[in-house]
Amino acid sequence: MINLRQETIQLKTFTLELASRLFRPHTQHWNMIIIGTLRMIRTCLVMVILSSLFVGGILVVVFQHHISFFRADSILGAFASSALLREVGPLLVGFLLSGQCGAYVASEIATMKATDQLDTLSSLGLSDMDLVIVPRFVSIFMATTFSLMLSLAGGIVGAYLVAASLYDMSIYFFFSKFQWLIQWSSLWSGFYKCFAFGSAIAFISCYTSYTAEKSVQGVSTAVQKTAIRNMMALIILDTFTTHTFRGLMFVLKYFGVLS
Repeated sequence: MINLRQETIQLKTFTLELASRLFRPHTQHWNMIIIGTLRMIRTCLVMVILSSLFVGGILVVVFQHHISFFRADSILGAFASSALLREVGPLLVGFLLSGQCGAYVASEIATMKATDQLDTLSSLGLSDMDLVIVPRFVSIFMATTFSLMLSLAGGIVGAYLVAASLYDMSIYFFFSKFQWLIQWSSLWSGFYKCFAFGSAIAFISCYTSYTAEKSVQGVSTAVQKTAIRNMMALIILDTFTTHTFRGLMFVLKYFGVLS
């Protein structure tokens, strides 16, 4: 009970302080943010491309096995791409990014805390939130969001490559039924999940490492907690974002904003 209360207080304090400094002028050091973002993208770029290609290919193989019973091979490309954009792509690649980028940032911040680097900044009259947490929060958010969006395109490419190589499907035949199953809402749904997952990975990674114990064991515990919390958050967010996006589309159609 005491640990839960302490955790709640830490979460509230960290969230309010991060929110107040995140949008405050002259606190975001854009040189550090840009360098950190590019470094994270470079670190996970190959993994994102390869994983998205294989995810798209797996979906084609799985769906083709069932679609072939109904002789509906023409919708294979649109069917696999729709599932990739709406659900499978952001979630699976998000799991990988939570371990790659999230654990990396968590270990970095927790190590700085264990070696008293954060306390040194405070003793010099500098804000560790401004110099360490905010730049890394923005960097990991931008890097993961961009990587997740890139994985959507990579998944469609992987789906086509597998369909062309295994089932001798032309590019025209693969994309011929896209207008039936894939609309702008499918694309925005994928982007919405990318934005939500990127925010969750960034917040959990920074919070868990910032509140870690000042010890070597605290560093390893922070990395472990970051990985577990990120995966649990992505699963919960996937369900939440799916229902909220459908509700938003219903409201927009009801008021005539969307046809």
